[in-house]
Amino acid sequence: MLKLFRKKASYYFCCILSHLQSIYKYSDITPSEEFIAFFHSKSFGQYKTFGKSDDDDLDYLEKYDELKRDVEEYVSSLGKEDFYHIIDFFCDSKANLNHYNINAINYAFEYILNHSDYYLDALKYYFNKQYKQSPLNPYTQVSLMFKVYSDSDIWSLISDTPDNIRNIWQFYYFESLPEKYIDYDHLQKWYDFLKDDSDKYIPSSSNRRLLFLKKYADIDNEVIIKSCNIILSKRYYSEFIVRIYIDLLLNPLPESVQETVKIFEGNYDLLSKLYLFNISQRRQEDYHGVLLKAIYEKYPEILDLLFEKIGN
Repeated sequence: MLKLFRKKASYYFCCILSHLQSIYKYSDITPSEEFIAFFHSKSFGQYKTFGKSDDDDLDYLEKYDELKRDVEEYVSSLGKEDFYHIIDFFCDSKANLNHYNINAINYAFEYILNHSDYYLDALKYYFNKQYKQSPLNPYTQVSLMFKVYSDSDIWSLISDTPDNIRNIWQFYYFESLPEKYIDYDHLQKWYDFLKDDSDKYIPSSSNRRLLFLKKYADIDNEVIIKSCNIILSKRYYSEFIVRIYIDLLLNPLPESVQETVKIFEGNYDLLSKLYLFNISQRRQEDYHGVLLKAIYEKYPEILDLLFEKIGN
């Protein structure tokens, strides 16, 4: 097995070695010198540093604190090329990364952002590789970048990324953009971003919150309404994209339903269309019709539209 995998020094191989290490630890079996050497190798050291804590005496949060300290200590002595090796080692893995691995990689990028001069180079390296897995959290990384780089530098960086990841990173740029930077040009960029149909190629994504657009309302108080109209028009080429945008907006907790309805004051026909789209996707969690009732009180026509949709 060592002869088959040792040249690749893969994450998958390290997973196997870790299980074997546990077997050796609790048995009378003595590992070969080759196995012992690999347990002390650079790749296995990375795997253990960026992996789950073995200290069962620590609670959930303490394990993450320990993980962050271990990662920062490990990364502090690395140069750019060594950091690239970490990126390749985890992101090109055949094995599924666990949440400890994913948090560790984000901790590593956070550390070099604040303590090195090669963060942007590392991020470009990450973007330009076609990895099997993409563990970096765009929202976290973009939010951190705003503490160090200008908004124009960040926009240039993420706009020069491959098509398959550009859309999600640009979305989090708009969500993370500090309110003090927002001007008319940023708002126009947002509308242009929404109108771009390259998102039709996105096969999966987390839901996208739209309430952050309230911070753009000083420039255009109809920004959420205009955005929802653009988003709804995307249903002709990707119902999935429409759903990830409006699902959270139209699945409020019962106590916040009135707040949701108020956003669409004077535009209840649009709210009705969004609601009917969502229930057609079987995604609507309307808590016994609380949202439907609230819409009906403002826009009784929704019942006719609902019965028509049920009839079809």
